[in-house]
Amino acid sequence: MEEVKEPFVFKGYQYEDLDYAIENFVNEYDLPLDPQKLAEVRNVAEILDLIVSYFKQEKREDCTSQQAFYKLRTILHKYTNESDIKPNTRLEELFPKQNRIENIKRVEEDLGFKLKVFKPKEYKVLMLWLFFFVLVIFAFFQQFLLVTLGIVVLYFLRGIIFENGEEFKVDTVGELVKLMVEKNYFKSRRDPNTMNEKELREMIAKYFADCLGLEREEFLNAKFG
Repeated sequence: MEEVKEPFVFKGYQYEDLDYAIENFVNEYDLPLDPQKLAEVRNVAEILDLIVSYFKQEKREDCTSQQAFYKLRTILHKYTNESDIKPNTRLEELFPKQNRIENIKRVEEDLGFKLKVFKPKEYKVLMLWLFFFVLVIFAFFQQFLLVTLGIVVLYFLRGIIFENGEEFKVDTVGELVKLMVEKNYFKSRRDPNTMNEKELREMIAKYFADCLGLEREEFLNAKFG
């Protein structure tokens, strides 16, 4: 018999993680969220209901992902030599390493928001972990001045490496469309003054689930301890 998985239960610091995710989303979309109303919610469904209620755009039943694909495809035609762009078209084929960063910046300018589609090379991330491991060794031998200086250096190195990534986080145009809708739902639509409420709710749920390191269904079925 298949074991029934117990629902995830928010406890202790996990409430802080949820508050942080909500704060980030509210700031990203500039929502006038009422802290008192947020304090009164009793479950995840009520959190989603509350946040969705602040969006006043005209409601439609159309598909944002489809609109986002057509919008992105039109822009990609301007900066690539590919005439037949499909959801499974690979980004590395559209954007060779030469001028890749510059061309993606142009795409972002046309879209009106940043995609944050790049990640650093794996060896650079490994270097950061090795640097961190060295700091742990220094801390073990109570070299606290070196550890403090090292943490400062590590902080700046991490910022530089992740801000200047050159490899794609996603592989295809279709995956980039998903990322595009997640980054800015309304600017991904044909008319940014409209919304599909069901889609928006799903997008918000996925946003919180990703922030909390949970699966979508796990987040939606989570309980408050």
